[in-house]
Amino acid sequence: MLSDFFFRLRAVFRRAAVEQELEEELGSHFAHQVEKFVGSGLTSEEATRRARLEFGGLDQVKEECRDARGVKLFENLLQDLRYGLRQLRRDPGFTVTTVLTLALGIGVNTTIFSLLSSMLLRKPPINDSGRVMMLLSRHPGAGSSADEGNRMPVSAADFLDWRIQATSFSGIAASSEKDFALGTRTQPARIPGAQVSANYFQVLGVSPILGRAFAPGEDQTGHEHVAVLREDLWKGRFGADPQVIGRAVKIDGEMYTVIGIMPDSFRRMWLFPAELWVPLVFTAEQLQPAARKSGFLHVFARLKPGVSEAAARVEVITIGTRIATAHPESEKGWSANLMSVQKYAIEESSSKTPLLFLQAAVGFVLLIACANVINLLLARNSARQREFAIRAALGASRFRLARQLLAECLMLALFGGGLGLLLTIWGLRMLRAGFDWNEYAVLTAEQLSIDSTVLAFTVAVSLVTALIFGLAPAVQVSRRDPNTGLKENSRTTTTGREHHRLQNLLVIGELVLSVVLLSAQLSLSHTSFRRYG
Repeated sequence: MLSDFFFRLRAVFRRAAVEQELEEELGSHFAHQVEKFVGSGLTSEEATRRARLEFGGLDQVKEECRDARGVKLFENLLQDLRYGLRQLRRDPGFTVTTVLTLALGIGVNTTIFSLLSSMLLRKPPINDSGRVMMLLSRHPGAGSSADEGNRMPVSAADFLDWRIQATSFSGIAASSEKDFALGTRTQPARIPGAQVSANYFQVLGVSPILGRAFAPGEDQTGHEHVAVLREDLWKGRFGADPQVIGRAVKIDGEMYTVIGIMPDSFRRMWLFPAELWVPLVFTAEQLQPAARKSGFLHVFARLKPGVSEAAARVEVITIGTRIATAHPESEKGWSANLMSVQKYAIEESSSKTPLLFLQAAVGFVLLIACANVINLLLARNSARQREFAIRAALGASRFRLARQLLAECLMLALFGGGLGLLLTIWGLRMLRAGFDWNEYAVLTAEQLSIDSTVLAFTVAVSLVTALIFGLAPAVQVSRRDPNTGLKENSRTTTTGREHHRLQNLLVIGELVLSVVLLSAQLSLSHTSFRRYG
């Protein structure tokens, strides 16, 4: 299939060479057939005549070969694009207006999608993140899987029970966020950190850039005075000194030995905000039966090879039900839940609803832009009515006329998408300058870029946009009677009335979209005022 595609491209852009190869191939087949007839006893002249009768006309055979390989379709498409480009050049005012309108709509959508992709869709900065799950407690009153009650933190006792009983995971680790007072030669500072189980980094699949991670047993009492630093903390507070490994630092008034430096990639997701990690050691109070009501742990688990998320979820829920039965005084009605790290991060993100609303809002803006472009195309097609009628009278099918218009719309959308990408670069610069209210906002701003996902989104939006604003004019042209178009007063006929009726419907649609967009914005503003004002 891929070879056929490249052959078609080569046939379009290197037509002379392909035609020569086709003639040589057909000549070889013809000569072979002549030899075959000669071998059966015919004379050379009779064999040649019989071979020509069997082959048919050479041009006809060439055309059949082109059709069989899809070359003609590519040639027709290229002709449509060339003709459409000439038509757009003849009407620069229409072309510039349309491209600018589309560029604004596509550019705004691409900019907001870049933000949404950076904050919600980008994979977590851990190895093979699709295999890393979040083990969660499920509140008795929780509803759907997206309900916040399905994403409750886990108690220490439940974590230990899951780690003992679960068989679907190669490792289960826990972390608890905590701020530490880090004392160095300079002034002590409050550092965001976390207490983690010894296998925490192993489960996440992250290796240190210097030193080592926690070893088994270092999360036990008497062995816990070791610490791991994040790369940016190491650079900022210790001057990137490699000799810091093995050095003792004061954390919360006690001395800890630095054993490793973790990569800066942990900064790139709010789920891993720590700059400093120390072993997690449970106290006697945290392991009491009554403490099962107090969840404070984020629990991560890596699926074993070959184990699906659905199968692991069934096991986790079964274990949760078993724990609830064994401890009804504290666990009655409680269960367990499982979801991927990325899904958990999306569900927990406070930016999810505003970003989705913003993406929907700019989507409405693009629809309004498409409606304006449809009106421009309908007005332009009215001036080209006689041209379409003449082409139809000369033998052009309705599908060919509609395809020609769609080709022109495709070029307009791609030009608009290309200019929209340039506007996106400017829009991202504005967003980067505005994201400065906290560290995570600054980190988000640093990640804003036009990557492969954003490029794919832009191309997809451009193609869908071309289909949206090109379909109505194409259908109108394909349904138009050529005889009506050839009449001198055709612009005052029924076709004109249909044209104006469609334009009126588009204007009404634009007004409806604008009212919906304005109402949603006012509702969101009112909700924000009641919540924060």
